[in-house]
Amino acid sequence: MAGEYFTDRAQEVKRIRRAMRAPSRLLVYGPRRMGKSSAIHVAGESFRREGGLLVRADLGGATSVTEMTDRLLTSLARQSPSRDSQWLAEWVRTLRLELTADSSGAPVLRLRFGPRETRQRQAEGLPGLEEVLNRLDALAAGRTGGVCVALDEFQRLMDFGPPRAAWELRDLMQGHHNLSYVCAGSEETVIEELTARDGPFHGAFERLFVGEIDPGHFAHWIDDRLRSGGLGEVEGIGRAAIQEAGPRTEDVLKLARQVWFRGAARGVLEPDDIRAALSDIVRGDRGVFERLWSHLSPHHRDVLRAVAAGARALTSGEVRRRYGLRSASAVSQAVDTLIGRGLLARRAGRVTFDDPFLGAWVREESPPGL
Repeated sequence: MAGEYFTDRAQEVKRIRRAMRAPSRLLVYGPRRMGKSSAIHVAGESFRREGGLLVRADLGGATSVTEMTDRLLTSLARQSPSRDSQWLAEWVRTLRLELTADSSGAPVLRLRFGPRETRQRQAEGLPGLEEVLNRLDALAAGRTGGVCVALDEFQRLMDFGPPRAAWELRDLMQGHHNLSYVCAGSEETVIEELTARDGPFHGAFERLFVGEIDPGHFAHWIDDRLRSGGLGEVEGIGRAAIQEAGPRTEDVLKLARQVWFRGAARGVLEPDDIRAALSDIVRGDRGVFERLWSHLSPHHRDVLRAVAAGARALTSGEVRRRYGLRSASAVSQAVDTLIGRGLLARRAGRVTFDDPFLGAWVREESPPGL
């Protein structure tokens, strides 16, 4: 959600850009798919234009500290201007880095360890990462534009790093006086654990919460974008998209884009395009949903059907009888499990689907009468 698909994050972008420019540590957090990464991207583009160097890694798919370090190194190689080639070549030589290219010709920079050395380094802690971050801090001391390290889904370090990885990263950050850190995280319970009084990052960050965009502004913006795309009168489409797919920004945009695709093919929107666009998305994601469904227990499926049907008091006797659910404690445990797996979420005291399109698919696939 950047450029023409980015709206109403001016204050967040301004705050992130300020953190990038001056040595600091900022935690950008909030629910998934709210636009945290987009806000960091927009701020980062401005930071680069001002002469800054942004080194960014998404830890969402990383499986080791070595891979985390490789992602930072590759970002460094791709973002460094040509005038930095001398020190970059020195890094390649002294750190024994491997410089290659991907299928598009973009540089790929990674640590060059054999399997035995890789295992040893991972067991030791963060030696490769520590060396790279220390060098970036030294590099930042000699640059007027500043250097910022951005880590998306940084809490994932807890999953693949050694036991004290978070504490070691905190110590590294606090020892760097020239380098800026912008870390983003969406697993709010994990973030709270990391920043709690007894957590490794207690007091280590300034915090910036990214929540939902004001619905009135967002609805007006969607209508305006559809109208500027030549679809004529579209009043109320944005509001309907938010109602169907909200509150998460990226879900709403996904539905609005599908509405635009349908309308653009005819040059005009029709009253049922929101519902039809929702069905288009569900149909496109059907294979993913079916695989997910096949790995759920029958009781977990019944709980999801109850939520999809709009049931609120899931542990009540009436709801359990209607949807064939087990005991109240079993329902509560199932809800907690499904929330932990990212399928359900609690919003405003109500259990709902994390992914509105999965909810729509479950409603379509539920037996008649439910």
